[in-house]
Amino acid sequence: MTINPDTLAMPQCLDPTLPYWAKSRAGTGLVALVAPAAPTAWADEILAGDDSAALVWTSAGPQPERTGLHTLHRANVRAVSLAAAGRDLRRVWAPIQFAWRLSAPGPDSTTRQARLTSVDRPATVDRSVRLPHLITVRYGSGTVTDMVVWELMPRATAPEWSRISPADEAFVEANVHRLVTLRTCVRDGTLPETDAGRRLTDLLGVRPLTVRVVYRQLDLIRPVLDEIGAPVRRRVRNTAGQPAAYAEDSHGGEDSR
Repeated sequence: MTINPDTLAMPQCLDPTLPYWAKSRAGTGLVALVAPAAPTAWADEILAGDDSAALVWTSAGPQPERTGLHTLHRANVRAVSLAAAGRDLRRVWAPIQFAWRLSAPGPDSTTRQARLTSVDRPATVDRSVRLPHLITVRYGSGTVTDMVVWELMPRATAPEWSRISPADEAFVEANVHRLVTLRTCVRDGTLPETDAGRRLTDLLGVRPLTVRVVYRQLDLIRPVLDEIGAPVRRRVRNTAGQPAAYAEDSHGGEDSR
C-alpha cells in the first residue's frame, strides 16, 4: 500500500496534545472518528471536532467488542477503538490513529472502510477475527517504542493471508510480546547473526516486521523467536508530558486486506 500525503494527514482532533486524552471514563466504552456532518446522537459525548472529522466517546456496555463491530456499520464512521474502563484515553490514541490509517482507501477504491482496534486483546464475538498488528509509536521527546494494536473484524472481511491454523494462531498470540521485541530488533538492525536471522533480514530488506509477514513466514519466524529469547519489556518513561506524535503503519507497503 502506497501512503500518499492525504492518507498521512490526520484530523486535527487526533492531535495527541489536546487535553481530553488525559481524561478517564468510569465505564468501558469506545472512541470513534466520524465525518464532520455525520449524526452523532448515538454517542454519549463529542470530545472534539473540526472540518475533517469529529471524535466521539460512547459507553460500550457489557459486550464492548459486539458494540464496536456494530459501530463500524453506522453512517460515516471512519475508525473505532475500544476504551477500557478507568483508564485515560491516552491509551487509545495509538489504536484510534492506527485504525484511521488502516481505513485509508486502497489502490482500487476511493472510500474509507472503518476499522476497529484495541490496545487490549479483544474477545472474538460472533465469529469475528482478531489480528495483532505490530506498530511503532514515536513520542514528541524522540522516544520510540514498539507495541501491539489488535484489530477485530468480521470473519467475512478477514484477509486471506490471516487464515492460518488454530494452532499457529495460538502460537502467534502466545508470543506477541516476543514478536514486538523481534520488530524492535529488525528496526534496530540487531537480529541474531544466525542462519534464520540472516534469512529474515534478506526477506525483509528495509521493510518492518508486520503481522502479515509473521503469518506468511511463521516457519521462519519460529526459530528466530527462539534465538532472541524472552521478550524485552522496555519501559517508556512517563509520557504524560510527551504525547505520542505518530503511530507508524505496520504494513511496510502491504495492505492488510
